[in-house]
This record gives sequence, C-alpha cells and structure tokens, in this order.
Amino acid sequence: MTGDIQFFTDVIPVITSHIQSQIMLVRYNGLTGTCFFAIHPRGQCWVTARHVVEGLKSGEALDYYFDGSWRTFRVIEVNHSSKEQDISAFTAEIAIAAEGRINVTNQIGLMQGQSLLVFGYPHGIVQVGHAGDPFTIPICKRGSFSGAMDVGGCRFMIMDAIINPGFSGAPVFALDTASQTRVFVGIVSHFRPETDQLASLWDHSGPTPKQHAHLKVNLHSGMTLLASKDNIVQVVEGIIDLTPLKSPPSK
Repeated sequence: MTGDIQFFTDVIPVITSHIQSQIMLVRYNGLTGTCFFAIHPRGQCWVTARHVVEGLKSGEALDYYFDGSWRTFRVIEVNHSSKEQDISAFTAEIAIAAEGRINVTNQIGLMQGQSLLVFGYPHGIVQVGHAGDPFTIPICKRGSFSGAMDVGGCRFMIMDAIINPGFSGAPVFALDTASQTRVFVGIVSHFRPETDQLASLWDHSGPTPKQHAHLKVNLHSGMTLLASKDNIVQVVEGIIDLTPLKSPPSK
C-alpha cells in the first residue's frame, strides 16, 4: 500500500448526470413523493404514483421543489388509473425547462436477477449537485428484477430492494447493454410487508432503551412492487391534450 493514496475525503462529490433535470420532488396535501417528466409520441406530461397525488383534480395547485425552495403550479389535465394500478399522469400550466425527458415507450426485455436503478426522494431528501444548478438531485438505489405478481387484479413487477417512503412514483430503469443507456421499465408503487411479523418501536433517547409496547410497524419484505411501463403508457395516453414536445434548452 502506497502512502500517496487518499482513501477518505471531506470533499462532496459533484454529481454530473443530467437525470436530475428529469425527476422532481413534489408535494400534495402535505405528503411528498417523486414525479418525473415523460415523453410519448403524442407529447409530454408528468407521471407519478396515484397515491402521491390522491384526489388531485384539473385546476388544482401542486407543489414542486426547485432552486432551493417550494414552488407551486396549476395542473391543466390529470388522468388517474384505478386505485389498484396506482398511476397518475398530468400536464401543467408551466413548462419547466429540462435537459431531457424519460421516454416511457422504449422497449427492453428483462431477465430475472437483472439489475435495476431507481431514482427518487426518500424522506424528501435532496442531494447537493452542481453549484447554482436549480434542479433537485434524486437519490439512486439499486435493486434487481425478481418477477411479477397480481395484486387486486393488477399485475406488478417485483423489484428486490428496500425502498423508503418518498420513493413512490420514482422511475425505475434497466441498463440496455447494447446501447449502454438507461431504459425506463416502471415506477415505484408500494412494498409488500412481512404481514406476519410486526417490529416493536424503541425509544433510545435515554440511557436505557425503552420499548413502545403499543406501537409496532410492518417489516419491509424487500419486495418492492413496480407499476409496469405498459400500464403507465395507457394512463399517459388517456390525457387528451399532452404538452407538445419541445427541444431541450441549449447550454
């Protein structure tokens, strides 16, 4: 081992991926979640999980985090899937300039065990990125494609990953090894808990941990359910007036 190798540093790494300009932290009725810009051959819109914006109607206000603060825009048109499918798509009164948008119609085949990447805002966390960059930076977590299952008559993909609150609505990508590009495959809906196991909550604020005897939570099974791309495309196509496609702004 040589002495000139620096293994630890206090310098915050600069995140250079343009994906931060496609994925936004949103808030509705006090709850936060993840939303992203989507393109379709007919136009563009925003997509998230339905339970993130449950009850959102055309003409209502939605908060989004941009340039270090919460801002508000009005929704023009919204299309919700069934509650079981858990998908929402909507257009807005303003066009937020983005360097790119996520194509929800790209196709890719998945194999069991294939790596997946999810980008979102667990617990509303926003990272540090470029100095002066107004876009939020999502957290990235890795999982793997496990299979599929029916829930309430709807088919969901299963991702093996511990996904935190706030990731709901986050886009999930697989790597196309041929083109070395990320390909959209679905969005985070919810996780399947260990229904037969409840974990106790403990208070560690004092010198001796104390158990909250009447407070228990479901354990995360590691099975995160994803709304599939095909169902998302159907919801997007249900919007009558998608926003016309525009070229990304020049730098």
